[in-house]
Amino acid sequence: MTKSYEGIKFPEGLCCSFQEFTEQYEKCHIFKAIPSDVRLEKLKEAYKIAVPNGSIKATSTKSTKPNTSKGKK
Repeated sequence: MTKSYEGIKFPEGLCCSFQEFTEQYEKCHIFKAIPSDVRLEKLKEAYKIAVPNGSIKATSTKSTKPNTSKGKK
């Protein structure tokens, strides 16, 4: 089953981060026609349709918890 959004057809099994998706599709005529203040929300909608189990994270953060585990002997 091909997934689509506003006439854009996405390949089956598309697996990418939201950033990669945005870089690839934001220049598409569908999204270029959308005002910039709304475009990000529309890209998020399309990403959720295109990428199965796609998770959008605002920022990637590293854990600040120190690694205190010791190897077992």
